[in-house]
Amino acid sequence: MSSWDPVDINKVMVDRGSVILRRSDKEPLVLTGKVTWLSGEPEAGKGMFALRATEAELRRDHPVLYIDFEDVAGTAVDRLRKMGVPEANISHLVYLHPQEPADEAKQQALVELAAKHRTRLVVFDGVSQALRLQGWN
Repeated sequence: MSSWDPVDINKVMVDRGSVILRRSDKEPLVLTGKVTWLSGEPEAGKGMFALRATEAELRRDHPVLYIDFEDVAGTAVDRLRKMGVPEANISHLVYLHPQEPADEAKQQALVELAAKHRTRLVVFDGVSQALRLQGWN
């Protein structure tokens, strides 16, 4: 195959099943297999946005891997309850609260955990804290 061959556009088009969250005008906002990066001041709503995407997946009975470097599981569960997510769906949340750096073995275990639960959404909440935890700036 050459880079001059036509791209199979059908493979590129957004599969409606891969949309996790949509904007108010129905355009895709968060897609499986893509990185959605949020950056902003503290308390700007980044975590709530992540929880809205989590809510959408949990309501579809899709597990979510949520790696939270700043808060605790109780906060996420409480907020999901307030969003009206049923308890049975919240039980599909795979929540981690790392307190030590991730070496290669932990990173591999994380990949395996996501594969085991067949998650379509992985949330890293508190990236600045994650960088500090790894000893990076």
